[in-house]
Amino acid sequence: MEAAGQDHTVPQPMPFRHRVHSGGAPARLACATCHRETGTGGHSMSLPPAQVCMGCHRTVAREKPAIATLAAAARNRRRIAWEPVWFRPEFVRFSHHTHRASACAVCHGPVAERDALWREVETNMKFCRVCHEQNGARIEGGTCHAER
Repeated sequence: MEAAGQDHTVPQPMPFRHRVHSGGAPARLACATCHRETGTGGHSMSLPPAQVCMGCHRTVAREKPAIATLAAAARNRRRIAWEPVWFRPEFVRFSHHTHRASACAVCHGPVAERDALWREVETNMKFCRVCHEQNGARIEGGTCHAER
């Protein structure tokens, strides 16, 4: 799979700027504030439901049209159809919980500096292997690949 670049941003159903929320003033939110571990062992991270966004946006920027859309989705318990940017093959075992000591930017790129996102880092086997070797993590056995 080819890594996406700036010309390969993933279209989203409404505007969202990570730079404003995680990178600089006023928010500076940690990734885990909005993206929660899901599944056994934190194998995935969730895309935030509108109710999470409204935790802040009840009072912040509520006059903006996109926030009105978000508020309506939260009231009606309707999910925003965010499009995932990162994927992993089903046969790959990966736990965000296990890797949380690493900065999110190692695998996801400098998200806090971005308005729109794209796959800046090609998280393939070579990438993972180099990181594991540099950090003294296991690379043998069934650590990374699920039994087929």
